[in-house]
Amino acid sequence: MFRILSIFLLVASVPLAGQTPDSGPVLRSGSSMRLILRAGPDSGYIGSVLARSGDSLRVITPELGLAQVALEDVARFEVESSNKTGLLVGLTAAGGAVAGIVQGASVAESLLLGTVFAAVAVLPGSASEPRRWRRVDPAVSWRGGPGGARVRLSAPGAGFSTVELRLQDFQADTLFFMEGGIVPSLPLGEVTSLELSLGYNRRRGVAVGSVIGGIAGIVYGGSVYLRAGGDPVVLLPIVGIGLALGGGFGGVTGYLLAPRRWQRVPLSGPAPPSR
Repeated sequence: MFRILSIFLLVASVPLAGQTPDSGPVLRSGSSMRLILRAGPDSGYIGSVLARSGDSLRVITPELGLAQVALEDVARFEVESSNKTGLLVGLTAAGGAVAGIVQGASVAESLLLGTVFAAVAVLPGSASEPRRWRRVDPAVSWRGGPGGARVRLSAPGAGFSTVELRLQDFQADTLFFMEGGIVPSLPLGEVTSLELSLGYNRRRGVAVGSVIGGIAGIVYGGSVYLRAGGDPVVLLPIVGIGLALGGGFGGVTGYLLAPRRWQRVPLSGPAPPSR
């Protein structure tokens, strides 16, 4: 059982450690961005940038829809930057997991328990803190490679009821997608519903995972202890340990498997404000 938990933490540490900030943020199709226009609201528009063509950007946001924005109208352009919480928890989890797989007990147990309690302490705060943004120059910060904004759409006429795809670009009345190295196109007129992913609902994932894991830890720990003939008088501390351990593992799992946040995008949105 101990080594199984160790392997779980080792697997979980990989995506956690992968959420480190980019030392030099660059843009690619699908990068999460906050776009502040000279004539727009101070809070800007949050969505994804798809492509740059000459002196303009093609973006998708819930307010603007699919829009082409002139670079001269952009007051500030920012991309999302993650914090170091994932790195710290991920490296701690990796260290504890490797020790657990090799050693099986003693020091490894302490490392694993420390990882779980660290996750309980920091992940809820990390999941609820505001998104971080770093300013970049949208004219020169592009990098090639696969990408695309995660969208969910319905196009019954084209045979799609509800499907998730990566929107790479759009031109005129056509959408272009990147899936498996192939870029299929779809007429915008065929689309009846379009939603944009605005990241993951980490707060909900941690909350639900912690509750489910905590209940499972209480039930499992208490039942095993009583079946082994343990003294019911000390059952309460055992239940507390089960709650902490189960809630910790459940919180980590919920953080990693958090559901996406979706927001409807108008299919014929307003033109970006002009100066």
